[in-house]
Amino acid sequence: MIVQSFIFLCFAALLVYCLATKKSAISVFLVSMWLVVAFFGFLYINTSIFYEGRRPMSFLPYIFLFGCFAIYIWPLYNFRVEDIKPFKESRLLIWFFIFCGVISIIPFAENLMHALKSASDPAAFAEFYDRSKSDNSFDMKAHLSVPGRIFTSISIYFQDISPFLLLYYLTFKHINKLILIGLFLFTATPILFMFAAGSRGIPVILGFCFIAYYILLHKHIPENRKNVIGIVFLIGAVFVGVIVSYITISRFGDTEFDISEWIYRYIGEPFPDFNCDGFHTRQHTDGYNCFPFFQHLWNPALPDTRNIMHLSHQTGIRMYVYYTFIGDIYIDFGPIFCVLFILALASIMHVFVKRGKGSYSIPAIIIMGLYLKMGIVGYMFMFTKLQPLMIVMTVILALMLNFFNAFEREEEEA
Repeated sequence: MIVQSFIFLCFAALLVYCLATKKSAISVFLVSMWLVVAFFGFLYINTSIFYEGRRPMSFLPYIFLFGCFAIYIWPLYNFRVEDIKPFKESRLLIWFFIFCGVISIIPFAENLMHALKSASDPAAFAEFYDRSKSDNSFDMKAHLSVPGRIFTSISIYFQDISPFLLLYYLTFKHINKLILIGLFLFTATPILFMFAAGSRGIPVILGFCFIAYYILLHKHIPENRKNVIGIVFLIGAVFVGVIVSYITISRFGDTEFDISEWIYRYIGEPFPDFNCDGFHTRQHTDGYNCFPFFQHLWNPALPDTRNIMHLSHQTGIRMYVYYTFIGDIYIDFGPIFCVLFILALASIMHVFVKRGKGSYSIPAIIIMGLYLKMGIVGYMFMFTKLQPLMIVMTVILALMLNFFNAFEREEEEA
């Protein structure tokens, strides 16, 4: 209990420091997230469901965890949203927004119908999730038509950037309600798909990413729209909360443990898991834990997706639970390279923030969004473990948006 109190107090002190020294809103947001996780970790270790792991809790793993997080958050302290330059209303981008909306109609409708059908049968809801995790041959898109499958996949590949596209459009002086609805459907389709599959993580993550992008872009959104965004987001948060609670009850309601204990575990387990298990891994996995796709390219003998059984056998610890993004990197490469890896990324972001003052472009904000996602998702795991193609597609779209702006600028100057 004293050890868990230590990590909670570390993040509480860091939050006080950020507020007292008026650090950026985005850094306050991330530190607050991790502080909440530390608090729920305190609740989790006092439940009957707590798993003690290979070693008893000790201070050293938490000193390492907090030190690495302090390195990660360092370049974000002085990021000022005021330095983001006003956006240009691109005609080519408008057509891209229309395309996103049109291709979302079919998959949104099909996933909504399937989600409503699944919700009517809690037992089938839980079984669908269990099969999706345990049976590699199980088709999670069996309920979709051919166009529905294709367009759902597109929306999933772009889910990292869809909240940005929606908020970016809201910065325009004049907006079309149909285009706005289309972008909303494009953003909501992956959420519905994952809800229908009995998953809670992706909808919650996208909600936090939406908040992060709103913090970045709110200076450019007209005041009359901010109140509407707040109301819609509040309604959406309540809806997501109800669905997440329903999924939790359907999956764990019949167990010997209380529902509240499962909630404490779901939110609060990453820190204790790293302390008791992740920090004491038997063998490091040389990148296969965080970067399975790229490890497969280097060593074709390894699967191109994470094989949990293979990883568990290699490390001697449970690999189906969360260890934070710091823990995942640690499990892959050990303490020294973990620190160097995070320090390298933080140094690059520091230079990026320092040189970009007063001239942050759209691609720059998207790259910033990826760095923020590492911290947002990172209280659970390193986001590169899942769908590495999403990162590639996000970077490609960032370059495409930059091309749109450059092309129209040349047309105006011609």
